[in-house]
Amino acid sequence: MLVAALAFLGYRVYDYRRERGHPLLADDPIVLQARNLCASGQRAEALALLSLSHRRDPGNPAVALEYALTLYSTGNSKAAEAAASEVLRRDPNLPEALALRGLVRRDSGRLDEGIRDLEAAVAARPDEAPFMYALAHALLMRSARQVELTAEAEADMTRATQLLQRAAALQPDPEVLSDLALLQKNRSQWPAAIETYRRLAEMLPQEAGPLAAAAECCLKTGDAQKAAEMGRGAVKRDPHYAPGHEQLARALNMLPAESVNPDEYKRALRAWWDESDANSADPALWLAEAHLRERNVQAAEAVLREAVEDERAHRHVPSPEVHTQLARLLSERGRRQEAESELATARRLHQQWDPVGDLINRITARPGHSRNERLALAGLYKKLGWPDLGLPYLRPLLNAQPPDGEAEKLAQELRDATA
Repeated sequence: MLVAALAFLGYRVYDYRRERGHPLLADDPIVLQARNLCASGQRAEALALLSLSHRRDPGNPAVALEYALTLYSTGNSKAAEAAASEVLRRDPNLPEALALRGLVRRDSGRLDEGIRDLEAAVAARPDEAPFMYALAHALLMRSARQVELTAEAEADMTRATQLLQRAAALQPDPEVLSDLALLQKNRSQWPAAIETYRRLAEMLPQEAGPLAAAAECCLKTGDAQKAAEMGRGAVKRDPHYAPGHEQLARALNMLPAESVNPDEYKRALRAWWDESDANSADPALWLAEAHLRERNVQAAEAVLREAVEDERAHRHVPSPEVHTQLARLLSERGRRQEAESELATARRLHQQWDPVGDLINRITARPGHSRNERLALAGLYKKLGWPDLGLPYLRPLLNAQPPDGEAEKLAQELRDATA
């Protein structure tokens, strides 16, 4: 959607000259020539052309904005902001210049300044979805900076939700709907999130993600039957999509036992486990329990031992429960020495896990994570000696523009510890 915002800024420049009886700015020959140069990879030549034309005719907003946009697209944010500000000195209310400067300031971390510019752009052009989307992201970035959910952060999230809803109504873009649904889910607005994910699933008929996310929201409302239907739909779209199998398994686990096909339940658990790179040992524990309900002790033991091997390979968080359940099973089969060894491992993991693990559990139980929570989770996993399990929490911060410096430093420490 940022690409859409940039395209909007570049290709639908505010048409001052049409208001004054002049030709369309989008037909400006310098702008068209510069775009052709950019399209052929000659960005330096395009910048030189626009710079020269801008110096010759500084009052041409089409060239000035195209110049600022090209600077921004090449990563020269400082010069892009200066160019946009120069346009705004000539016309303080030009929406595209306000939006472009707001994007630059937002992406450089000056959120309050960026939000002011983007609010002004939205006020001037209340029907432009890209402006709303950019402003919503700036508000969410500012709310994520809060260690706790303050009244100001809640107000930012409420405003962002409203903006995304309006943007989705004006321009039903998959990225807008995806961000809106995620925000609704993180704010526990389950019915609204289900409806948004449903719309997204219709828009993307090959994608399994929206149906799996809708299934998760259905489970939050207690509608396991609907969640199972959504989960089956996700698995049908992509048999290798782990969240689809997970939500199907969780839904089947919530339904009355007599209404569940045990083979379907075990297949969902097995696929969830095999296809997932998540940190949870839940699918192994549940699969072992399913085998025990069928009195297949040998299969249950095989599953638990496989889970122990996954744990040793750092494929999931070490689970005291896996070792406890394995110890119970071994004890019932008269293999006391092996059972005592597993219980000793379970006790050691409990001691290692508490209280750090309790803190991790409290943070991960909440939907959505702020920047500080992500940094804290990565640091806690590092303290526990499982650095590779902390890296996934840093990825959104590392992928931000610009990347989070503190996250980059911690990620390098985790990589060094893993090596």
